[in-house]
Amino acid sequence: MRQFDFNCSLKRTHHHYSAQGLMSMEAKFRKLRNLQIPPLIELEKRGHITPGSYSGWYCSADEAFLTDLQLKTVKNADNTEMKVSAESGRAVEWTEESNFKFNLGKFIPDVLHWLKTEQPVEPKPFYDLLLHWITELQNEGFTDLSVSRPSSRVHWGIQVPGHPEQTIYVWLDALVNYLTVAGYPKNLSKWPPDVHVLGKDILKFHGLYWPAFLIAAGLEPPRKLQVHAHWTVDGEKMSKSVGNVINPFEKIESFSVSGYRYFLLREGTPHSDANYSETKILRMLNSELADSLGNLLNRCTGSAINVMQAFPAFSASEFDKLRQDNSDLADLANRIENLQDEVRHHYEAFNFYKGIEYTILTVHVINRFFEHCEPWNLKKDPAKSEKLRCVLHATMESLRICAIALSPVIPVLSSTLLDKLSVAKDKRSWKNLVPSWKRKDFDEDLALSKEKVVLFQRIK
Repeated sequence: MRQFDFNCSLKRTHHHYSAQGLMSMEAKFRKLRNLQIPPLIELEKRGHITPGSYSGWYCSADEAFLTDLQLKTVKNADNTEMKVSAESGRAVEWTEESNFKFNLGKFIPDVLHWLKTEQPVEPKPFYDLLLHWITELQNEGFTDLSVSRPSSRVHWGIQVPGHPEQTIYVWLDALVNYLTVAGYPKNLSKWPPDVHVLGKDILKFHGLYWPAFLIAAGLEPPRKLQVHAHWTVDGEKMSKSVGNVINPFEKIESFSVSGYRYFLLREGTPHSDANYSETKILRMLNSELADSLGNLLNRCTGSAINVMQAFPAFSASEFDKLRQDNSDLADLANRIENLQDEVRHHYEAFNFYKGIEYTILTVHVINRFFEHCEPWNLKKDPAKSEKLRCVLHATMESLRICAIALSPVIPVLSSTLLDKLSVAKDKRSWKNLVPSWKRKDFDEDLALSKEKVVLFQRIK
């Protein structure tokens, strides 16, 4: 199997998916069956998990009991009616069984207090949806949550300690992995997580069940739940049965790692489903990375215009004069001066697409400024050499700042651009997004790298 570098560093994160999943599932389950489950034991010790009988509509495919409000009635091909999950559309059946129950109803007021006081769920539509679900449960008088299944039905699950006839409800054993990877129970030093990232389809489990389990065990819920929507493909839901599932390992052969990263973060929106379209990918990468960003770098660093092959020093007098006479530079300077705070705000809110959009629109403004100044004509007139230097400086300085702003998104391309401009490695952090006309410390020319660069090759 080929190995791909997605320009990512693997760190321990509180996300529903883990690199530990590379371990064979059979070996993992075999190991876990021999372990005690500390959070489960703690909940049982505190009296929050008790044996009993449970009855209700059960969806085997979703491995969940559903309330009446989570069901809908549909007609089969023979015109008979059947109940299905309103969310997944999968069939349900009335089930009565003995198992262990968690007193969820006791902790719903605590979960609501956490939600309304901290407002930890983003984006807001998912916060509102979670509150709606909890209100429905309260109105139904919902109290107990089944946290185990008969081993005869869910034989592959982890056995309840001391009760081999029962296996642990899949979401309880999955959720406690967040605790154990953080050192629970003996060495829990980094809790609660600052941000917990999850897909919209598992919001109920992470936004209601998980904080309730934590509160019941005497632990704090996460400080923030960052929910993300899904991807459609050419407007249709991604599905194995339809055959439109996207394999990123195959697609980076066509679009490159940098290009693929750029598209996914540029197009993906947390609050609503994003559409995957290869026509759009092609158009976006060629227009924004190859043309707007890459071509501009080549033009301002090329020997045809930049004869001295330098990143010119900043001249306050020339810059102020040009800013007064040139509305394009005035617009560009304003965008650059605001970029640090504007893009940081969007990135911190996990709205990467907005931060990228602001940055690439700034690149368009740089291009307009460069084009309108006609540096190829300035080069022909020795009397305008200082103006040419000022145009080149403003262009390169703006490119420098945009490259740093895009470095979390396309780190390799950003590094290549900054290398070409000879920007020092220790001058590429967020604090370095202050432009030269605000710092006024760029008083010497900087020789450009002699390496010829094609920042992003156009895709045909």
